[in-house]
Amino acid sequence: MKGLTLLIILFIVFQCNGISSEPENKLEILVPRYKEATTPREDNFAHILNRLGIKERPVVTEAKGDKIIKTKFKSFDLEIKEYRREPSRAVGLYVNFFHPSLKKGKTFISYFDGQYSESNYCYAYTSVYSSQGNPPPKWGYYECGRSLEVDISAKYINEKCWDVKEDEYIDKSKHPIIREDCRDEATIRLDGKESKTKPNLDPSSCPHKCYDLIPYMEMGEYVARKTGVIVRDTPSRKGKLVTKLEKDMNVTVTEDTGKIEEIEENIAPWVKVKLRDGKEGYVFGIFLKRPGEFWP
Repeated sequence: MKGLTLLIILFIVFQCNGISSEPENKLEILVPRYKEATTPREDNFAHILNRLGIKERPVVTEAKGDKIIKTKFKSFDLEIKEYRREPSRAVGLYVNFFHPSLKKGKTFISYFDGQYSESNYCYAYTSVYSSQGNPPPKWGYYECGRSLEVDISAKYINEKCWDVKEDEYIDKSKHPIIREDCRDEATIRLDGKESKTKPNLDPSSCPHKCYDLIPYMEMGEYVARKTGVIVRDTPSRKGKLVTKLEKDMNVTVTEDTGKIEEIEENIAPWVKVKLRDGKEGYVFGIFLKRPGEFWP
């Protein structure tokens, strides 16, 4: 949100508009997908597929007690897995979107006992930073960009940004780059009605932008994440300027065009929006979030 019944959720961002009073659980605002993500359903697979508009019903396979379906969603490979976690046997959902040509993906994991996480992964030549020493770099899939963890029991939301960067103290011939958490964890704790936030929520504290991957955006109310967001007349960077949005300006997303693009490492769909003055156009989805969503 900074946007899985895991995933179910993700993009499946759900109706969080019209909040007229202080909610009992602020997590429902800070992470709009959260409530839906932790609500078990009679048929979790059907629910996710319906929310994504997928009419096909893939064959359900089983492996080690887990139920799994695999299918396509636009330009993504989609895998949904329902499983139980020991020892509590809590039902969980794993939803994974993978873009083969971009070699990037997004994973949502949700347990119905109140824990939820989402993270991105990228194909890169790197090694993982460790206080015990750095292993030789190699090609593989590593966590990258924005990650988010929610724990309803402990009442916190924890955000990190992973980045790959140079290290002047490492022998470049053996360890050309390392991967590490490039900014302090930004955490919100919820103690009754009081929110306590670590001060450093500035994305510029990372050497590079804290990018994200958003495979799908649901219709509804959103706000601009920054000033200067361009609304274009076609779903493309080549589209003509219609207007620009100010930070926190409200828009209504009326259509997910399904056109996925990568801009400055962010991957998201172009969406059609309608402004309060009646103007319409297209915005790259990474620049929008739900009202009140925790996403600096």
